[in-house]
Amino acid sequence: MSDEFVAAAGIHPGALVTDQPDSPHHDLADVHGGLYIAFAENDQSATAESVDRFRQELEARGVEGVVERLPGTSHASLWPICPCTAAAPPNVI
Repeated sequence: MSDEFVAAAGIHPGALVTDQPDSPHHDLADVHGGLYIAFAENDQSATAESVDRFRQELEARGVEGVVERLPGTSHASLWPICPCTAAAPPNVI
């Protein structure tokens, strides 16, 4: 993350921790601002184990932030309240 940013947020991201060399969690050492990352409780791309591992990686690199799983949510559960998706077909949500 550029030094121009003091904070960033991710709402229901997925696949932040993988076994691949280009996994996003490898870039945490470059983060200099605070992070808020909210994962869905029910999400195949962000399992409880991967969320815990992401939280551990964040702490190990000394990055300030909050990592949480939102109870009762599924991936993309926030889209219905977003005005940007008002015209989206129902199968997209």
